[in-house]
Amino acid sequence: MKGVVRVDDQLRIRLLDENRRDDADLRRSVRHALLLNSLVPSSIDATVDAGQITLTGTATSQFQRAEAEQVTARVRGVCGIANDVRLVPFGPAADDIAEAITQAMRRNARLDASNISIAVRHDTGTVRLTGTVNSWADHDEGITAAWNAPGVVTIIDDLRVVY
Repeated sequence: MKGVVRVDDQLRIRLLDENRRDDADLRRSVRHALLLNSLVPSSIDATVDAGQITLTGTATSQFQRAEAEQVTARVRGVCGIANDVRLVPFGPAADDIAEAITQAMRRNARLDASNISIAVRHDTGTVRLTGTVNSWADHDEGITAAWNAPGVVTIIDDLRVVY
């Protein structure tokens, strides 16, 4: 929606009695689901407290982090998820990361990235996006392109939306 800057999601899930599960049983199911998904690294673990899942461990990409959360969300009995999986950098040099992001932005027909600048700190896997975009959709496409580049651990979003 035009003009929306932030959404504060305070929804809470309450399960009916027949859908509630013991924490130990729920943890087994979540860990089993994570283990069966080849896109989720084995370094990710889960703890459970009253149906609330906390994912911990490490991953090398935001995609793996998000996949672990999606897999967990599909397990019956999950009431909420805290994704505390830490991203760790690997591999590519800073120039390679910046080039991968630039190429992804160029391939995206929906994104006008002509006013986006990319700065990368390889030692931390941190990418800073600065500049202006024409819409929140362009903003989100630019952020997604950056997250999908190998070696990205953190994104500093300094993009401004100008209408």
